[in-house]
Amino acid sequence: MSIPPGVLPAGRYEQSLTISATDKAGNTAEITETFLVDTVIGLGLDRPVSGDDVLNADEVKGDVILTGVVDEGATVFVTVGGTDYSATVEGEAWSVAIPANEFPSGEYEQEVTVTARDEAGNVGVLNETLLVDTVAGLTLGIPVSEDGFINEAELARGVTLSGTVEQGSAVFVEIDGRVFPAMVEGGSWSAIIPSDALARGVYDQAITVTATDPAGNTAVASQS
Repeated sequence: MSIPPGVLPAGRYEQSLTISATDKAGNTAEITETFLVDTVIGLGLDRPVSGDDVLNADEVKGDVILTGVVDEGATVFVTVGGTDYSATVEGEAWSVAIPANEFPSGEYEQEVTVTARDEAGNVGVLNETLLVDTVAGLTLGIPVSEDGFINEAELARGVTLSGTVEQGSAVFVEIDGRVFPAMVEGGSWSAIIPSDALARGVYDQAITVTATDPAGNTAVASQS
């Protein structure tokens, strides 16, 4: 005999089955058995990935480790960029190392598919997206004055440096070992360098600007 669809609900449980038979003489026999029903599979990907859920330049220099949960005894494969990577399963936890070449430089979303098959043959699939941000934009406006020179009057007022940067970044300007924080508004930054930071005379002054974006990427612009 076959049990029609819909009689057994989905899930993982023990199901009792009773079979009764009556022969031609009217004798009756009955047996009761129990069988295991398993139609579901547990599968999850641990989020956030890399603490803030954004993979920056430092984090993709080496293997990116993804972890998650799955039914004990299952097999897990993770697909990134069209390549399948076999995960290690210990108990109800899985982990896999994705090589850095699957995360090229840029700012984009990377699709990740996690596929698991448990001992009962059930298959689970997760489609996830990882945010990759490995670049930090930064410019220093040159020249710093209309004619490219800082004269005595301009120096006395303080010198304003400015440029562009990724929104939400932290920017610092370094001159001769002194560090000045910049103000960031939208995609622009500016910093006022006090007159005592620059010596009087005729010379080329080295300036280094460092920006760290919200993903943790660092960019440096310099001028001398």
